[in-house]
Amino acid sequence: MTMPFDLPTLSGAERLYADLFSCKDLSEIPLDVEETMSVALDSLDEYYAQYVKHYYWDGMTYAEMAKPTNSNPETIKKIVKRGVLKLKDRAHLSYILHGDKYYRAERYKRLQDEIAFEEHEVAKLEKMLERLKEKRVELQESIRSKLEIESYEEFTEVLDSDNISISELNLSSRCCNALERVHLLTIGDLRKVCRDYRGGLYYVRNLGKKGVTEICEAVTQKTGIPLDMDPENPLKEKE
Repeated sequence: MTMPFDLPTLSGAERLYADLFSCKDLSEIPLDVEETMSVALDSLDEYYAQYVKHYYWDGMTYAEMAKPTNSNPETIKKIVKRGVLKLKDRAHLSYILHGDKYYRAERYKRLQDEIAFEEHEVAKLEKMLERLKEKRVELQESIRSKLEIESYEEFTEVLDSDNISISELNLSSRCCNALERVHLLTIGDLRKVCRDYRGGLYYVRNLGKKGVTEICEAVTQKTGIPLDMDPENPLKEKE
């Protein structure tokens, strides 16, 4: 916030204008600067306006402004600079200096830039979605080949079977209660436990061998695809 001409000869409004537009001499400062900068200051947020006014109009130093609130002078300096930066907003100054017509033009340009940015972001998301769809197809093909399923219809049936509720397996109350306590509510949940945990369903309390066998048989009977575990040998290494 320095200018190449004598500061004491300038009013607060002239100093502020010179800072905003980086004026090199007095001829660049308009005659109606007092009114223009008064409008600018009135349009600024009151919090910043008070510090800008103290600095430019009252000629207070950062240390003097900091004293009443026991603040750091550097903090006050940053507040003043931030207030000036807010006034430097192109659309804001266009409105102050040239009126509504220029303000609308600046706002329109800014909105166009924002729209272009949003369209770019949407295009990026659409590309990501396409890649995810391709990966999904690849993953489905991989799973289908591992399960040795020949038709897509049969594969779809396997996926759908994972959404079947355990309530449809006609399990005993003991098994249902044990599964519900650990939030295993679908066949998909059961398959995940058998896939992720060594020992599979034996990690569920109060099931025991009888309960695990009952669940495995019920899933196989319902879907035609057994769970990935052997009730007789739960710690068997999976292929």
